[in-house]
Amino acid sequence: MRRRLFIILASGLAMAFAMLTIPAEQSDAASSTNFVKEVTNKFFPLPPGTAFFYEREKDGIPASDVVFVTRQTKQILGVGCTVVHDQAYENGRLVEDTLDF
Repeated sequence: MRRRLFIILASGLAMAFAMLTIPAEQSDAASSTNFVKEVTNKFFPLPPGTAFFYEREKDGIPASDVVFVTRQTKQILGVGCTVVHDQAYENGRLVEDTLDF
């Protein structure tokens, strides 16, 4: 539950920072169809091919997370979003395998 909340908050922050980097002279139509091709925000960069590894303990059980930034994008309401492959492990066993954007 905490991990999902973290991902939601981090994604929201990334989107907010990305919106600040769009030049003001761009029209709304141009910015909505080409929101970002690559997340280059200095606070939450997501260059394709990057992998993030997280280790923690959940209820006394060792847990880890592997997040891989793919080269894929997904259109959501006309906005191109970066796709990340997220795998969660508990005690060395895969318990979640998702594509997030």
